Amino acid sequence: MPAPTTAEEFLELVRKSGVVEDKRLDAYVDKLRAGSGLPAKASEMAGLLVHDACLLTTFQAEQLLLGKYRRFTIGKYKVLERLGVGGMGSVYLCEHKLMRRRVAVKVLPTAKSNDPASLERFFREARAVAALDHPNIVRAYDIDQDVNLHFLVMEYVDGASLQEMVKKTGPMDYRRAVHYMRMSGLGLQHAHDFAGLVHRDIKPGNILVDRYGAVKVLDMGLARFFHDEEDILTKKYDENVLGTADYLAPEQALDSHSVDIRADIYSLGATFYFCLTGRTPFSEGTVAQKLIWHQTRQPKPVRATHPDVPEELAAILEKMMAKEPALRYQTPADVVAALAPWDQTPIPPPPDEEMPKLSPAALGLTSNEGAPPSQGNGGALSQPSSGRRNWKVVSGPGSRPPSAPSRPASAPPTAPSAKPSAGDTRKSTSKAPAAPTQPAVAATVTKPVPAAPRAAEEEGDPWEHLAPDTEDPSARVNTPSNSPNTRKKAPSASHRALKTAVAEPTFAERKRYWIVVGSVAGVVLLALVALLIYAFSGASKDDKKRGIIHIRNADPAITLQALIEALEQAGPDTRIVVESNLEGSLRIDASRIKPGVTVEADPGKTIVWTAGANPASPLIEISAEGFVLRGFTINGNNEVNDLIRLTGRIPGATLSRLQLKGFKRAAVQVRNCQGESGRRVTISELVTPPDANAETPVAFDIDSLRPAPSSFLAIRNCRFDGTYTQPLQSATIKNATKVELDGNTGTGVK
Repeated sequence: MPAPTTAEEFLELVRKSGVVEDKRLDAYVDKLRAGSGLPAKASEMAGLLVHDACLLTTFQAEQLLLGKYRRFTIGKYKVLERLGVGGMGSVYLCEHKLMRRRVAVKVLPTAKSNDPASLERFFREARAVAALDHPNIVRAYDIDQDVNLHFLVMEYVDGASLQEMVKKTGPMDYRRAVHYMRMSGLGLQHAHDFAGLVHRDIKPGNILVDRYGAVKVLDMGLARFFHDEEDILTKKYDENVLGTADYLAPEQALDSHSVDIRADIYSLGATFYFCLTGRTPFSEGTVAQKLIWHQTRQPKPVRATHPDVPEELAAILEKMMAKEPALRYQTPADVVAALAPWDQTPIPPPPDEEMPKLSPAALGLTSNEGAPPSQGNGGALSQPSSGRRNWKVVSGPGSRPPSAPSRPASAPPTAPSAKPSAGDTRKSTSKAPAAPTQPAVAATVTKPVPAAPRAAEEEGDPWEHLAPDTEDPSARVNTPSNSPNTRKKAPSASHRALKTAVAEPTFAERKRYWIVVGSVAGVVLLALVALLIYAFSGASKDDKKRGIIHIRNADPAITLQALIEALEQAGPDTRIVVESNLEGSLRIDASRIKPGVTVEADPGKTIVWTAGANPASPLIEISAEGFVLRGFTINGNNEVNDLIRLTGRIPGATLSRLQLKGFKRAAVQVRNCQGESGRRVTISELVTPPDANAETPVAFDIDSLRPAPSSFLAIRNCRFDGTYTQPLQSATIKNATKVELDGNTGTGVK
C-alpha cells in the first residue's frame, strides 16, 4: 500500500493493522478533533500517537509510515519494537497475546530459511540456549515456526551491554568490572559443565547488565557443543567462523573448530581489559593486523593508563590473556576464584544514564501513566525517573546480596524507559528525545516535518532485511553477529520523517559499499589465515605421532612459560623443538619431568636464551635423568654466576652444541652429579667466547653434606676460549672420579 501522506490516511492504516484497539484510537482522535484538530501530515500524527497518546511504538509507527499494516504479529506474539538487526536475523520486543508477557523474539529472515547452513545454525543456537538454565545466562523459552518464518523466543532483559555502558560513561571502576567478570565466568562455567559449550564470541556486547545489576551472557550463535563431534556445523558447511577480531583468542584465529573453554577465558580477559580501559586491547589497525597482534604482541599494560588498578589484579588479567592456552586459567571457575578477593564489597545497580530507553507504548505506559505530557516538548511524554545517582561503590562490610531478577513486564518502570537485551541483538532504535546522543523519535505539532518518500529497499516484511554486522565491519571476522554493541541500523525513511530531514547515503549505496569492503576484507582474511597457519601452527600430525612438540611465541618470556608447560605434560623421550627466543630461569626437576626428554633449538635458527630481569643463578638447573639440552645460545648478561648446573643422579643427561656467554664464575657447574657406567653424563661441543672472563668454564662442586663424587662424566670436543683463573685440567677436578676429558681446546683448557 502507498505510504500515507495525511493524518487521515495514517489513521486508516492504524485501524487496518489492528495494533491499537478501535475504542482507544477513536477516543484519542475525538479528543484531538474537539481541540485543535488533527495535524496535516502523517508524520505529525504518528508522533502524537507515539509520544502523546502512547498508542503506538516507534517501530509500529515507522512501518505504518511506509504503508505497511500487516504482519505486526509473529506467531502468538504481538511485535512492539525492533531491538536489533544483524547478519543472522532480527530481534524484536514482543508481547504474548494472551499472557501479556514481554519476551525477546529472534527471527530468522525468510530468505535464510532455505539456506541449510543458516537454518541449522539457528536451530543449534536454540539448542544451545535451551540446554542452559542459569541466572547469568539469557534463557530461551521456545522455538516455533509461523508459515515459513522461524523464530526463537527468549528472556526479555531490561538492561544494556557492557559495550554500551562503557561507551556512555567511560572506563569502569575496577571493583565494578571485577563483579561483572565474575558473574560472566559463572555463566560460562555453567554452560561448559552442563552442556559442554564453548561460547566462541565473548565480548562486551554479549554481556548484559540489567537495571538491578544482574549480569547475563547472551548470543550463543557461535557456541559449539565441545563433546559433540556431529554438531560441528562450521566444518559441515566449510565455514570459517571465527568471532570478533578485537577479542579473539590467538588459537581461534588458526582453527575455530577445535578451540576449548580457554578461548572464552582469553576473550573474557579482553572484555575485562575493555571495561577497565575503555578501549580494546588493540584498538587500531585492520582485521589482519589485529589477528596478528593477538598472536604476537602484548596489549599496553592496563596500569600504564589506569594506575588505580591493583598490580595483583593486573596480573590476573594478564594470565587470562596469555597467548598460550596452557598458561591461562584453565576454566572459568578458576577465573571466578582468582577474582573473588576483589569482589567483596557490594556494588549498586548501574546508573540511569547507562540504561537505554524505549518508546512509552513499548513500556506499557499510557498518556495517563507517569508524568503528564509536556506541551513544551511538543507532546512527547515525560517519563518518570527513579532518581538513581551516579555509580559508586558501597563502602563497609557485608556480603553481596544475590543478583535480583529482571523486572517483570507487569511492574511499572522505575527508571527512564527500559531497553531489553535478550539473547541477541540489543541495539535499541528508538530513544527518548531527552537524550540528544540517541536516535530519538521527536515529532512535534508546532514544527511539522514532511514525510519522506517510500524507499524501494523497505518493501516487504521488516524481517526480510538484514543490517551490516557491525558499525565497523573490520571489527568482525566472517561471523554473523547479533549483539547490542555492534548494531547501528541506519534510520529508515519513516524514521527520518519522524525525526529530521537529514541527507544520508541510501541503503543501496551503503550495501554496495559494504560489498566492496567485504570482498577486499575476505581476500585479505584468506591470505592472513593461510599465513597464520603457516607461521603459528604447532607440530604436524606426523610430528605428534613421533612425540615432537613445537613451541614459538614473539614474547621470549611467554615462550619459556610454554616450554615449562610442555615439559610437565611431555611423556618419556619427547622431543621439544623451540622456534623462538626464550627469557628467564628454568629448573628441570626429576619429580616433574619424565626421563629422556629433549629440548633443542630449531636447527635452522639461532635461538637465544637470555637471563631476563632479576635472573637466578644458575640460569638452568638440570636434575632429570636422560634430559638433553641442545643447540641454544645462552647468555647470562654478566648477571649470573653459573649458566647451567648439573646435579644429582642423572644418567644419560646431555649438554650439546651450546654457545655459553655472560657468566661470572662458570659456564657449567657440576654439583654432586653422577651418571652410570654406560650412561655417562655428557658435555659436548660447548663453546665459550674469547671475551669470557670468569673463574672456570666447568666448575666441580662437592657439597660437604653430600660427599658423593661427580663420576661417570664426559667432557668432549668443547672449545673454551676467554680468560679463566682456573682453566679446565685434570688437576682442577678435585674429588671427582671417572671424568673423561677428550678433544677439548681453547685458552680455558690445559
